[in-house]
Amino acid sequence: MVPARKFRDYLDLACGEIRRKGASEPVVLLALVRLLRAVGLVAGPTRADDVEVQLDLVRSAARRSISETYDADRVLAAVDEASEAIRRRNARLADPNSPRDPD
Repeated sequence: MVPARKFRDYLDLACGEIRRKGASEPVVLLALVRLLRAVGLVAGPTRADDVEVQLDLVRSAARRSISETYDADRVLAAVDEASEAIRRRNARLADPNSPRDPD
């Protein structure tokens, strides 16, 4: 019997190599952050931790690999914004009195 892959496994497959090979390229990391933000907004609260792990890995890659402060700051700001957008969306979903319009 072959174990089924979990959501986090698919996220790692989709993001891992791109993040590792493009770690020093702000444009690549920014695109990855946009992808993770979009996934996080539709995946829902049960999978938010898996998306946050990938965002943390992008944050770490940017700090470690981007030598220009300006570029690194752009990526880090995008990661923070994506994390916050996902948290806000999940908080609205958890609140039955909250409007359901998307970010």
